[in-house]
Amino acid sequence: MKIWICITCIVIYNWWFKSPPWNSAVSKWLSDQGLSIYEQLFSQHGIRHMLDLADAHALPVISGPDGQRLLTASHQLYERLVFRFWLAQVHHDDKAERLEAVEVWSLDDLLEHSDPVLRALPGMVRAVAKLPSDPAALAGFKRQLFDEMKAAAAQPKSSSWVTLRWMLVAVCVVFLGDLGYRLWRDAGGRRALSEPVRRLLLLAVRCRVELQWQDRRRVGGTVSLHVEAKRLDGAAYDLEGGPIALQVLVHVRGAPVACAVERRDGSATCTFPARTAGTYAIGVTLGGRHVAGSPFLRVFRAGLPDAETTTLLSHSSMVVMTQGQPYPMTVDLRDGFNNPCEPSDWAEIRPRLAVSVSELDGARPVEPYEQWDLEGRRVSLRLVLSREGCFRANITHGGTTIRNGHFFVIVLSAYNMSAVRKHVQSRGVTFSARLMCVDERPLNKPKDVWCSVSPKQLTVHETMLLFLRRKLYTFRLCPSTRLTPTNERNTASMPSLLVSDGCQPALELTLKDRDTMAATFTRFLLRNVGGSETFADKRRHFYRELERQSGGGSRRPLPLTVRRAALLDSSMAALRGASDSDWGRPFEVRFDDEEALDYGGVRREWFELVCQALFEPRGRLFVTLDDSSQALVHPNHRRPPALRLRHFVFAGRVVGKCLLESSQGGATRQLVRANFTRSFLSQLIGLRVSYKHFEQDDRELYRTKIATIEACSAAELAAFELTFVDEEFDDRGRLAQTVELRSGGARTPVTVDNRLEYLQALAQYRLSTRVRAEVEAFLRGLNDLVPDQLLSIFDENELELLMCGSSEFSVAELRNHHTVTDHTSSFEKVIRWFWTALENFSAEETSRLLQFTTGCARLPAGGFAELVPKFQISSYPEFGALPVAHTCFNQICLADHATYQDFERALLLALREGNVGFGLL
Repeated sequence: MKIWICITCIVIYNWWFKSPPWNSAVSKWLSDQGLSIYEQLFSQHGIRHMLDLADAHALPVISGPDGQRLLTASHQLYERLVFRFWLAQVHHDDKAERLEAVEVWSLDDLLEHSDPVLRALPGMVRAVAKLPSDPAALAGFKRQLFDEMKAAAAQPKSSSWVTLRWMLVAVCVVFLGDLGYRLWRDAGGRRALSEPVRRLLLLAVRCRVELQWQDRRRVGGTVSLHVEAKRLDGAAYDLEGGPIALQVLVHVRGAPVACAVERRDGSATCTFPARTAGTYAIGVTLGGRHVAGSPFLRVFRAGLPDAETTTLLSHSSMVVMTQGQPYPMTVDLRDGFNNPCEPSDWAEIRPRLAVSVSELDGARPVEPYEQWDLEGRRVSLRLVLSREGCFRANITHGGTTIRNGHFFVIVLSAYNMSAVRKHVQSRGVTFSARLMCVDERPLNKPKDVWCSVSPKQLTVHETMLLFLRRKLYTFRLCPSTRLTPTNERNTASMPSLLVSDGCQPALELTLKDRDTMAATFTRFLLRNVGGSETFADKRRHFYRELERQSGGGSRRPLPLTVRRAALLDSSMAALRGASDSDWGRPFEVRFDDEEALDYGGVRREWFELVCQALFEPRGRLFVTLDDSSQALVHPNHRRPPALRLRHFVFAGRVVGKCLLESSQGGATRQLVRANFTRSFLSQLIGLRVSYKHFEQDDRELYRTKIATIEACSAAELAAFELTFVDEEFDDRGRLAQTVELRSGGARTPVTVDNRLEYLQALAQYRLSTRVRAEVEAFLRGLNDLVPDQLLSIFDENELELLMCGSSEFSVAELRNHHTVTDHTSSFEKVIRWFWTALENFSAEETSRLLQFTTGCARLPAGGFAELVPKFQISSYPEFGALPVAHTCFNQICLADHATYQDFERALLLALREGNVGFGLL
């Protein structure tokens, strides 16, 4: 009875005596403006007189700056009062403080920032939609609201006896109702009446939410909030079910954040990671309704810069600058979670940024002049060096080099820089040099050679009979070709240079004009790749050039009618007479005997099906080199007679068409659904294959043969009795033929001295020579649509990303295709933690999880459904241990931890260290 009387009194008090919602706006406005002369007026006469301050015509005449300040303040008060009164009318006055926290003070601010505000405050969409959008109509609407507010403030309050009368009536009603309930209970109707009362009690929830962190804290780690819900009689709720179910939803920048919720005895603790900087909207609902104050808004600031994520924009591995002149650079400051750092932290960041420059051998440092300036969220650096020469440079933060902050610096005089510009404008230039070493093996007698640098290649040739030139080595002018200035083995007292592309033998040259040659090579390279060596910048340049070259063609759709039962043959027949310009037109695909209009969906399905028919091993055009589930596809040199070279030409054109569609951007982007071998991708960009490619292309051969030959001793190698031959077997395992890897190879034994030559010859034959016709046919079709010089700006890994996309996977797909070997109640909690952590992982972390568990960073073409054995999640018996992976079984073992924070910390530590052997069995 006492509880009901208290509730009645509180409701009547709040309904009758609660101050108008605009009253607090006046008080806040007075404190903000410092108008102490009107505080006494407000305390004596109340809101009715204070409303006159919002009307410019009713203000006292004050001349000078004070008058102007009063007019400005009056306008601000007018906007705030109207805004507060409108919120009260639409029953959203409880959201006023949260709106002001995001700097929404008026109806104009609300309309201007409506999208982010409405996402954070659900329920106001319908109210905001009714506001006038026209400025004149909005001004009239605000004037009408202001007049209504003044009229409401002018009404006198009800007399005290009326208030007392209503209070007595309410107390009598409560008393009579309680008395009737007691009589009914005594008469035997307790069971009939107790159920409605119990339900009424269940709806009366006293909920307390405690956010256990401060606003505007930095990102990093996990945060938690505590929710406690009780009935008015003090009994605790079962928050997992019943009429009240607790749900916590967290959003940041419109994206959901997964939470781990632990419920116990009427309370719950929700934990989630805070990695993205911005405003977090934390919605707490009971029974589908938000609790008081929900959604809670909390701002998380970006952390301080992290050297692993901070990058140098428009990066080049070799910087060419003029002596005594500033060279501009831009540094993108990012925290450990890839959030751009905040400009307000610049005073703390600046002392930790530095540039160090030293000689090539690191013996003597060079004092540079550096000027750092903050430009928005990025930092500009102007570097000046007063000495000519070649140096090493490092950009560091807190003593640690940033991600791409290590590079060479070539400082040229103004005269030499002018010569470099002339070389770049010409078709090429030749320098005199001496060849000192080949593959780190010094020559018995250094050889006089010539080095020709052109926009396409770097050629090393020697002179015969005084005027005839014979090519010795040719390196493509692409990012995979590296020029490394060095003085380590320089015995000729001349500048030396290492030239390598990762496949051909590395050369060491000495030449007088080393710096000029390296600067010319670098300028040619940057012009070819668009000015930067980063993948994002090269891809942007690639798409821009590809769109420019195909921009003059017709955009009228090219109709294609194909048969689903014979998709590949009918597609090739439909495109047999198509020219290169026709391939550049958008396709309008129609399947025979199917009624459908192609607005993009049918075309995407056609690309998917054609890629499956061309590149899946069951099509026999491409095959895998081993039988593992993560095997990569390679051209099939033993294809059936029905599959001819024209099929490879068509496959190349399909890949080129996908790249053309991707250059258009948006919904037209098409990816090639295939996992190509690294050796095949290397040949597409003109690089030589290497026996190192076996490590990814044919892992079984690499483990059983290649790695053994690399590591064995001379006696063990002699026992194998290997010669320079390769044996080929048919599908039944019978010896088909024996191929000599070089002239007289059957009579040449493999020794410790020539084993690398043998491995290189084996790779050249298996990965390149026997599929040369297929690769050339594929390139012929690809280069019809995509120029060769554009493809060569990427290395094989970047080309795969360009054509096939990243190795990201869907968490929903993994949920559908995995197995759990432990179903205890304690491990079910660990499983929930695992899915929560996985849903918050970045793309890099999901790739690391895949590599940690399966040993491969890419999935089979069919995704997790084709992973054999299935992705397994098992328990680990040791409490608090790091996760352990068994890659042979695609299994990850997870241990129990005290809290979700400890579990997530252990999982991330295992993923970061697992790539170098930590936790792998």
